[in-house]
Amino acid sequence: PKKEEIDCRTMDKDYAVKQRSLGEAHLYVAVAKADGVVSERERRSASHLARKSQEVLDVLKLNEKIRNLVGDDVRTLLSDPAFDGWNAERHLDQAIEHLSRAKSAGAWDIELTAHKNEQGLLELAQSDGYVFKESRLLREIEKRLNALA
Repeated sequence: PKKEEIDCRTMDKDYAVKQRSLGEAHLYVAVAKADGVVSERERRSASHLARKSQEVLDVLKLNEKIRNLVGDDVRTLLSDPAFDGWNAERHLDQAIEHLSRAKSAGAWDIELTAHKNEQGLLELAQSDGYVFKESRLLREIEKRLNALA
């Protein structure tokens, strides 16, 4: 392969990784915002759980790049005033958009996103009390991620 082809593949892979990280970060923020209030506990837990979820199904340690990005992406989404007015559904829509872009850029493992993040999203939902809105959102996340796969 020519150098330009290799550079292009690397760019596509980096793009896919960033899109996947942003998509998964939006999932965690959606769950944190599901009940309308982001508690201090959710704020502290969200980035940790997003990073920890990268270890699921990662025997070969291939998710290192995303593990390094996703925690920062979650913290940015929770602290950037541009996202203050966003509700859980808008974050979910944005997550699906980013994950679709990652899949189009060659991220073959998008279909594992629901399974990989299931425990982390559930732990986040339970971190300040598990309510109907969080339960309903988790079902919707699962449905939309399965449709994406």
